[in-house]
Amino acid sequence: MSVEVFISYSHKDKELREELHEHLSNLIRQGVISAWYDGDITPGTEWENQIYEHLEAAQVILLLISAGFISSDFCYSREMKRAIARHEANEARVIPILLRPVDYENAPFERLQMLPSGGKPVRLWQDQDEALKNVVQGIKKAIHDLEASTNPPQAKQDQIPPTPDVVDKEYEQAEPAPILSNIPFRRNRLFTGRDEALTQLHQAFTNGKQAVTTHLQVISGMGGIGKTQTALEYAYRYQANYKYILWVKAHTHELLTSDIASLAIVLDLPLKDEKDMATHPRQCRRA
Repeated sequence: MSVEVFISYSHKDKELREELHEHLSNLIRQGVISAWYDGDITPGTEWENQIYEHLEAAQVILLLISAGFISSDFCYSREMKRAIARHEANEARVIPILLRPVDYENAPFERLQMLPSGGKPVRLWQDQDEALKNVVQGIKKAIHDLEASTNPPQAKQDQIPPTPDVVDKEYEQAEPAPILSNIPFRRNRLFTGRDEALTQLHQAFTNGKQAVTTHLQVISGMGGIGKTQTALEYAYRYQANYKYILWVKAHTHELLTSDIASLAIVLDLPLKDEKDMATHPRQCRRA
């Protein structure tokens, strides 16, 4: 499964961002990564919501550092600060990439390992392609370290304990994967903790039995505490207990209504052919 990479940059650095994306093409074509930036936002959708969704789901976050980035309120005060918070919570790996010379003393990302090597800005390299190749090599190393930390070496054969005579029925009779799922994000390999909260959610949803559709649970709290990541982990961790997992976005009432209506296509309901599906969220819920 590819690693989801989020690119945070100032639009003043669009040219360098495009060149970096070209240098990442080999990793993208091999399926090692999937790179996302705000140019991938679907026309007609709420751009800010999409940015935050991908920022929350990314496993690697690239900060393209320049004077334009630091002067941008959105890049610095919102994207970068949330990225650093996820890095400190071990939910994502943040990699600053210095594009141009700029004073970043005491910035939140100063203590993180900077690319290119030696912290020399991309623009100051005699061969800019060589600089971006160096950046890509650093990203590949970070991904390798990430995969190594989340996939520890297998135990040797003589270290594997013998199989017990009695197998836990819960695992012996595991349910198959969902028949249908529209989870929009990959599982976060860096997700840790929250085991108690996830167990409580599972017990509340299932009451110790097969999952039912009549139980409603809410994860609430201030922005940035990891609500989306917790919901995402629950969906993947317990997917074998459900036949259907449907994900809708609820940042605004309009977005919620639109996503509920779009389930008509996911579920292949007759009303999917209606011209204005947004007027039929109630029918989708009943279906």
